[in-house]
Amino acid sequence: MRHDLGLRKGRKGALVIVEVKCLGVCPKGAVTVVNGAKPGEWLLVAAQSDVAEIVDGLGLRGAVARAAAEV
Repeated sequence: MRHDLGLRKGRKGALVIVEVKCLGVCPKGAVTVVNGAKPGEWLLVAAQSDVAEIVDGLGLRGAVARAAAEV
């Protein structure tokens, strides 16, 4: 996902993806995604999901645009 959005590694960008060990949710064929600004809303993302749908589901369209402008 980081590559598809054109993001760099690090924690100082407009949009940052942080990988963590385990959130205690084990969906088959999917991962759990959390927007740090809305930690109570978790999104289960199936493998091969459309990145644009994930961004919209997390409410990150503006952050993606700002991150793209940084590159």
